[in-house]
Amino acid sequence: MKKIIHSIALIFAIIFSPISIYASTADELLQSGISKKNLQDYMGALQDFNKAVLLKPGFEIFVNRADVLYNLANYSDAARSYTYALEINPNDKDAYLNRGKALYATGDHKAAIKDFNKVIELDAANAEAYYYQGLCKKITTAYDDAVKSYDKTIELQPNNAEAYNARAIAKYFVGDETGAMQDFDKSIELKQDYADAYFNRANCKYFINDLAEACTDWSKASELKYAEADTYIKKYCK
Repeated sequence: MKKIIHSIALIFAIIFSPISIYASTADELLQSGISKKNLQDYMGALQDFNKAVLLKPGFEIFVNRADVLYNLANYSDAARSYTYALEINPNDKDAYLNRGKALYATGDHKAAIKDFNKVIELDAANAEAYYYQGLCKKITTAYDDAVKSYDKTIELQPNNAEAYNARAIAKYFVGDETGAMQDFDKSIELKQDYADAYFNRANCKYFINDLAEACTDWSKASELKYAEADTYIKKYCK
C-alpha cells in the first residue's frame, strides 16, 4: 500500500511540476554545451543546445547555439538562431554583430550591413562593426564608403593591421594608389608576417608597373605560405 501511495505521489509530482524539472534539465544542457564549446567540441555542444532549446527556448541558448553553428560554417542556420535570440532581446549588440558576420559569410552583404549599422547605433565605438561594414561595402563596390568605414576602425584601433590592408585595397579602387601603398606598408609594419598584405601590395605594385618590387613581395608572400603567390611568380617573375 505504501508503495502504491509513493508511486501516486511521484506521478502527481511529475504531472504538476514539469516546468522546474525541464528548466533544470535545460540549464544543465546549456552549461554542458558551453563547456563543450569552450573545448571546441562543436558537434557535441550543438547536440546539447538543440536539446536545451526544445525544453526551454531562451536568449542564451539561441546565442550559444548560433555561435556553434557559425564555428561549424553553417552560416545560414547561425544567422537564423541569432534572429531567434534577437526576438527575445532586440538590443543585444553582440547578437547583431555576429548575425551580421554570419550573413556576410552567406553573401547577403546588404542584410549584413544593416546589422553592422545597428551595432554602431547601439555602440558607436565598436571597431569590429566598422571593419565588417567596410568589408561589405567594398564587396558591393561602394569603395569610397568602405574607406570611410575603415577610417573609423583605424581611428578606434590604430594598430589594426587587417584594417590597413583592407583600406589599402579600397583606396586602390578609388584611384588613390599612393594612399594604398602607404596603408600596405603600415599593415606590414604592424604585422611583419602578414602574407595577405604582401600579396596585395605585390598586386598593387604590378598594376603601377613596378614588376621587380611586385616579384619581391610575391616571393615574401610565398615564403609565408600564401599559395596563390606561386602562380604569379611563375607567370611574371624570371
